[in-house]
Amino acid sequence: MLVAMTLLSAFFAYHINWMHQRRRELVAYESYHKHQSRTGDAEYKERLQTFCHPFMARLADNELPLMLRALGEAPQSYLEKEWDDEATWLRETDRLEEIFPEAVIWVEMRGGDR
Repeated sequence: MLVAMTLLSAFFAYHINWMHQRRRELVAYESYHKHQSRTGDAEYKERLQTFCHPFMARLADNELPLMLRALGEAPQSYLEKEWDDEATWLRETDRLEEIFPEAVIWVEMRGGDR
């Protein structure tokens, strides 16, 4: 019985930690987009409205893992991020794909799109 409870606790702890990572990343993501909107970057606003929202929402398959759905987590269709260097781009993109398996990750490096 003790072993079963320990395994069940570890299983739930893993998924709750995953949800915590997702929510922490979404707070940072929303903060970034609010900052971009306030700076008056017209190109950013235009790209977000004409390309990102409609296209990425259709492209994502939104298959959130079953346990996260059961715990009430909402799927994300896409995330857009911007990084300075390729090493950060590769590492952070892999990390975001693990945290948000259902989302399309759109990465823009300063100085060009990827």
